[in-house]
Amino acid sequence: MPTRRRPLDRRTLRPRDYLVNPWQFGRTSDAAARTPAGGDDRSLAVAVVQHRVACLIRDRDDRHAARSVTDEFGFSKQYWSLCLGGEAWMGETMLAAAVSLILDYR
Repeated sequence: MPTRRRPLDRRTLRPRDYLVNPWQFGRTSDAAARTPAGGDDRSLAVAVVQHRVACLIRDRDDRHAARSVTDEFGFSKQYWSLCLGGEAWMGETMLAAAVSLILDYR
């Protein structure tokens, strides 16, 4: 009997949903966070880390960073933008790309 592939990530909320003001995601490093209805504490912790990583990326003010890092790690600029804006969760490849950019490890 064939098995069905199920996504590992069952989150239904976006990372930005965990901020009191979702529009601050990736822009204001000291933005207040909270667990929204339907959320959980583990996702809150992940969302806060992703938010802080996005803030560090934006602080670099390097307009060409997206092109170089997305080419190097093999994902789209659209996915990069969605993650930095809190619309999508960062996978491990995206997080590795973001951290490598923050640490200038490329």
